[in-house]
This record gives sequence, C-alpha cells and structure tokens, in this order.
Amino acid sequence: MSIPDVPDKNPRINTELRTQRSGVSGLASKNQYRAAHAAQRSKRFSVSRVHPLTPLCCVRGSDGILSGASYLIPDTPHSAKFMVHISKHPLVRHKVTLLRDVQTAPCDFRNLVGEIAQLMFFEATADLELTRVTVKTPLTDCEADVIWQRVGIVPILRAGLGMAEAMLRVLPKACVWHLGLFRDHSTHQPITYYNKLPPLPNIDVGYVVDPMLATGGSASAAIAILKSWGLKNIRYIGLIAAPEGVAVLRNEHPDVAIYLAALDSHLNENKYIVPGLGDAGDRQFGTC
Repeated sequence: MSIPDVPDKNPRINTELRTQRSGVSGLASKNQYRAAHAAQRSKRFSVSRVHPLTPLCCVRGSDGILSGASYLIPDTPHSAKFMVHISKHPLVRHKVTLLRDVQTAPCDFRNLVGEIAQLMFFEATADLELTRVTVKTPLTDCEADVIWQRVGIVPILRAGLGMAEAMLRVLPKACVWHLGLFRDHSTHQPITYYNKLPPLPNIDVGYVVDPMLATGGSASAAIAILKSWGLKNIRYIGLIAAPEGVAVLRNEHPDVAIYLAALDSHLNENKYIVPGLGDAGDRQFGTC
C-alpha cells in the first residue's frame, strides 16, 4: 500500500501529526511522515470504545469527534483498499454543529440535512468518469465533458429521504431506488420492509444514503441487497457515524468507500451515537 503525499500547503495538519499519531514529534516533514506511516501500514484496527478506525491524517478533539482531513486505507483480509473519508470542509463542519443542536427545529433540521447531503455528494462523486462531447455555445462549437455513468441514489427509509431529495437537485438525472429497513429496538438487527428494485441493475454506480451509521446493520443489509441485485460499484454517504458501524462495513463490505460528515465517539447502551444528534428521522419529520 502506498503512502499518500502530505500537502505542502496545509501546515496545520502537518504540525498536528504528533507522536500519538505518526511516531514523529514536532513538525513532520514529508520523508518523516512517509517513514512513520510505512512502519504502521501493516497494523490492523480493532473495535474498542476508543476510535478503532482513526484516519491517518486527522486530529481528534477531547469530545471524541474526528475532524480534519481523514483518509483511512488499512489492509484488510478481504481487500487491499478500504477508504473512509471524513469531510474537512468548513461549511460541512459548521452545519453539522447546527444539526446537533437540540434547539434546532424540524424545518431547520431538514434544511441542514439537505445542505450537508449536497456538500457530501460533491465530494463522493469526485471520481465519476467523464466523456467528451461537443456542444454548441452562442458563439461556436465547444468540446466539453459530461458524466457518462448512470448514477443511482439509494436512500434507506425514512431518514435517508431528505438526503436523496437534496442530491437529486445536484444531479437530476440520477435514479432513486428506495430501500425500507428499520432497526428492531430489542435485537438491534435490521428488518427489511420495502424493496422495489427492478429485475436487473439500470445504474453503474449506487450511493446508499442514510444520515446515521450507528451499528451498521441497516447500511450493511442495504449494500448486501444491492450486491445481490448485481450492482458492483457502491458507495455509502452518511452524516454522522460511530466507529462500531464503520467497523461493520469494513468487515462485511471492504470494497465500499464511506463518506461521512463526522465520526463520533461510540454507541451507548441503546445503540445511539454519542454525542450524535438523536434520532435523525424523528428530528427531520417532527415525530420526537
């Protein structure tokens, strides 16, 4: 596994890679950074109350919330590459703070979910493939790029609806396929109650969207349904996750990249994300 370059123009992240992260004290140069992480690249991450999936370029606050650039590519028994991306965009971090606030009203909460979803969708679609076309401008013909892949958005009902609607405003030609899953409150296992996928996949890449990645059961079940359907290129977009949920996707679907607005501390005894934001579905639709 190759070690990523450290951006020269981001001194804050470079200087905050301390001994506990990289084995390098003080300001980390490129060569020191590569050497330190080369020694760590064979290490595995285990589930614990502390973050089992701490990204290589990330600073964790005293509240247990990860922030900053965060690309995690550890070795796994099933795949040489598993990636978790936690947004470092200031707008995302600002809006997540507003989303967490217990005083945020349902209408404002819904708007924030949509706004963050759009920002995350920009990041998660950065590697979509383009093809060249010719368009006619008011002045002349112009060679330009368009996305050729057929994109599908797969919201997990009901909380994922607000994210999917906002993403459609960014990419109106995307297909939307709903999957209905809920978590049994006694067993904490996912139960599927709605699936209207067509007989064969009509998309090239699918984005499973759900605001909260807690135990990971519903997300993993949704991804398994899409794989059984025949879809091979799948990504997950969420707003807030617990490390336990990320670990489940890592173990069960190491080929699925994960895009998150925030990675929190842990799950409590009721399997809610801490500090989290409560129940995303209830807060979106005013059913708390």
